Amino acid sequence: MASGLGGKVGAVISLEEGNAVRVQQLVASAGAAASTPTPVEPGLIEVQATVVLQAELN
Repeated sequence: MASGLGGKVGAVISLEEGNAVRVQQLVASAGAAASTPTPVEPGLIEVQATVVLQAELN
């Protein structure tokens, strides 16, 4: 966006991280008893976060 305005991104002014982070496992796994170790299984995990970055435009 900065280059579209004919500039460059400068120093970071502020950075905010959102509080709500949602992790969703996309591959279902079989349930295990609470006393057994957690199995490591292949699959995909989707992670979403919100970050707001305010920077100088040079």
